Amino acid sequence: MNWRIAELDNRSIISCSDAHSLPNLGREATVFGGELTYDGLWNAIAYPMRHAELVSASQQKEILNQVPPDLIGVQDDKVVGTIEFYPEEGKYHYTGHRNCEVKLNSEEERAKGTTCPVCGKGLTVGVMSRVGEIANRTEEELGIIKQDLLIKSQKFVRPPYKMLVPLLQIIAEVFSSTPTSQKVLNEYKKLASNLGGEIKVLTKVDLVEIEKLSDKKIAEGIGKVRRGELRIDPGYDGVYGVVKIWNDVKSLEEKKEQTPQLGLFD
Repeated sequence: MNWRIAELDNRSIISCSDAHSLPNLGREATVFGGELTYDGLWNAIAYPMRHAELVSASQQKEILNQVPPDLIGVQDDKVVGTIEFYPEEGKYHYTGHRNCEVKLNSEEERAKGTTCPVCGKGLTVGVMSRVGEIANRTEEELGIIKQDLLIKSQKFVRPPYKMLVPLLQIIAEVFSSTPTSQKVLNEYKKLASNLGGEIKVLTKVDLVEIEKLSDKKIAEGIGKVRRGELRIDPGYDGVYGVVKIWNDVKSLEEKKEQTPQLGLFD
């Protein structure tokens, strides 16, 4: 969504998790190259476009005029990419009215307007609608390509990103339980502690190794996440969206009534 807005082209995009819940810390992250020092992080964030390769000569000159001379040749200090979760899970992704169970994507909203067809009140406008209003380019113009988990643009100089589903969510779906159940938490701790942490399990650990340590279906679910084989039901008007791995309509509806995130002191 950020890539569609030209005014952000010379800005660094980083990703950080919410800090209100201990289990959710670090689920979204920024991957940095170079020195893990204050200066290294500052250089990576403050001067992102010194690495630009796909811009015009005039743009390149303008970019380099803004960069301190001693940093122009530095190639290590940079944002390598980000780790994200699906924005469709947000509770205001699409436009809609929860009381009337009306949900519209951007195309439907343009065709039908922002008045609820059931009760006549105004719909709550979603994030995607707002992005469409201020965007300078379409998704097609970005030239998006996907290589396994990695998503990048062929036409614009932006660090790529990976989209993940939380490991707790995968395990909970396998066990037909909630992410806060003791059975799910025990399985999560076993995988994370023995295989190098949640992000490594989701992105790098061989599925055979996961299957040896855990349930075969958990390994299958992680494989499906890596391939992007998911069913996504976007959120709207205060209703959280749902990302499902297996095509189970009944459990998808049940998941909408999900338990709230753990509080910091729960």
